[in-house]
Amino acid sequence: QVMVQAAALAKLLAAKERFGALLTLHVHMARAALAEERTDAAATAARAALRLFDEGYAPESMYRPEAHLVAWRALTQAGEHREAAAALSAGVDWIRRCALPQVPAPFLDSFLHRNSVNREMLAAATAANGHG
Repeated sequence: QVMVQAAALAKLLAAKERFGALLTLHVHMARAALAEERTDAAATAARAALRLFDEGYAPESMYRPEAHLVAWRALTQAGEHREAAAALSAGVDWIRRCALPQVPAPFLDSFLHRNSVNREMLAAATAANGHG
């Protein structure tokens, strides 16, 4: 359903300059394509989301690192390991540099270990660096 409606919605969002919402739509498209094992479509959607990040936009109604996590998954599935590593690195960097310093001490464990996006991204980064 996402993939069927996405093209028309993407045009509408771009026309209305809702680039944060468009970025989020691309992430949902990548996730849907992965679920359908449409690797090329997932990678294309992931790249579109990452381009919007590069242009300075952030996703609307979505935790920023979740967008990077989905992009990392899609690009990894597509065998695009350099692009996948860059997506992973960008998400982990945001977690560590932007979010983590703002987390009060009593919530650090939850932020790092119970938040599924943070947990998966940090574990993947550790594994990618040969430490796990």
